Amino acid sequence: MDQSSSGIITFNGIGDADLVKMLEIKEKHENSLDYESSRTSPQQMVPGQKLYQNVTFGWRGADGLKAALEIFQALSA
Repeated sequence: MDQSSSGIITFNGIGDADLVKMLEIKEKHENSLDYESSRTSPQQMVPGQKLYQNVTFGWRGADGLKAALEIFQALSA
C-alpha cells in the first residue's frame, strides 16, 4: 500500500461505550489516526446513553488504514 494514502471515516449513532472503544484504538495509533472532536455532537438520548453523530477520524498510511479497520472490527463485535 502507498504510504501516502489517506481517508476519512465518519460514524453516526455511536453510543458511549463504542466511542470509548474508538478512542482507545486512536490512542494506540496516535501518529496515523486523528479524531476530529469538534465535529462530534450528541444528538439523541436513548434510555441510559447518548448517541453521537459525526464521529470523524482521519487516517493516513498503512497504519492508519489498519486502525480504521480495527475500529470497524470493534464496532462489529
